Amino acid sequence: MVALTLARRGDHRVTVLDLGGRLEPERRAAQAPLPTDETAWDGRDLGVVTARVPTRAGDRVPQKRVHGSDYPFRDRGQSTGVRGRPADIDLDVASSAYGGFTNVWGTQMMPFAPATFDRLPISWPEMDRHYRTVLEEVPPAGEDDDLAESFPLLHPGSRLHPLGPRAVTVLVRYDAHRTALRQRGSPRAGPGWPCARTPAPAAGCA
Repeated sequence: MVALTLARRGDHRVTVLDLGGRLEPERRAAQAPLPTDETAWDGRDLGVVTARVPTRAGDRVPQKRVHGSDYPFRDRGQSTGVRGRPADIDLDVASSAYGGFTNVWGTQMMPFAPATFDRLPISWPEMDRHYRTVLEEVPPAGEDDDLAESFPLLHPGSRLHPLGPRAVTVLVRYDAHRTALRQRGSPRAGPGWPCARTPAPAAGCA
């Protein structure tokens, strides 16, 4: 995201080293014509882009697909010498796709918590200025919530997009149980933390 943002500015020249795996042409061809109106979707194209990986015995979560493809997970040499337990997690360590695992998973860019640096040879003040430099180039979208003490907003940014119904439901339930979570020592609701972001003002929050 940083490289893409700088490249779009026009005053930076960005070089990206990437294995460059991309969605197969036949899947791109099937995905491209699918209109917004679901009633007009072609059944054959839909079958191509929604194909799922067969679940193997013992699998808890099947590997995610992108328009039916596993291309972000393919080993194009990036996993050479990497070993894990079980062995089939090796390909999930590094992606060979152009853009990496952002093709598969949504993500957020967050700094390490200041307390993390208590155990490292570099201090939080040393890293803080670098985090702020990055955020000058890629302004964040975020708001203060119950994580603010461990993950403070280091740069003013835009507000988050409107929440979907499921997210609103989660936050309402969280707000209703904030006191109990605080008593249990939940890292999301420690004593003195600011109120969580909720669709309406939270009653009695600390």
